[in-house]
Amino acid sequence: MKPVLIVTCKPGNEEWCESEIGNVLFHLDPELRIAKTRYSALLIVYSRIDPVKAYKHVKNYEYGFVANIIPVYYTTNSFEELLLVIQNLVKGFSRVKVKLRIRGVRGKSREYWVRIKEALREIGVIHDPRSRKCLFVEVIDDVFYTGIGDCSLV
Repeated sequence: MKPVLIVTCKPGNEEWCESEIGNVLFHLDPELRIAKTRYSALLIVYSRIDPVKAYKHVKNYEYGFVANIIPVYYTTNSFEELLLVIQNLVKGFSRVKVKLRIRGVRGKSREYWVRIKEALREIGVIHDPRSRKCLFVEVIDDVFYTGIGDCSLV
C-alpha cells in the first residue's frame, strides 16, 4: 500500500475525521489504512486505490470533521527528485497555485519555495495564487508528498 491522500482534520476531531474518510473509501478498498502522524489533526491514507481515483471519490462528499484533503501522487525523500516529478505533474498546465506546507524540517521553506517556482518557470508554468488548480507539496519530516488537486476542496 502507498500513501494516496493527506487529510487534515478540524482540531480535536481526529477520530471523527478518520471515521468520515474511512467510511467514504472503505468500499473501494477494505484493506485501506489511515495513519495518524505525530502532528495533530494530520492523517495519511494508505491504499491500493489509484490516488486519482481516491481523490475524485472523496471530493464528492460533504464532511463535518475533515478540514482538507490533498491527493498524493508521488512521494520521495529527495528534493531534487521532487522537482523533476513536479515538472512532470504540471505538464499541460499554464498556471497553478503552489501550496507548500512543511512539517518537521526547519529553515527550508524559503529555499523550497524559490526552487519549486524556478522549476515551474523552466517549463513555462506560472505560479498564480488565483488558479483553481493547486500543486500541493507537503513535507512531513523527511518525506515529500506531492499531487495536483482543487485549491478549495473542503
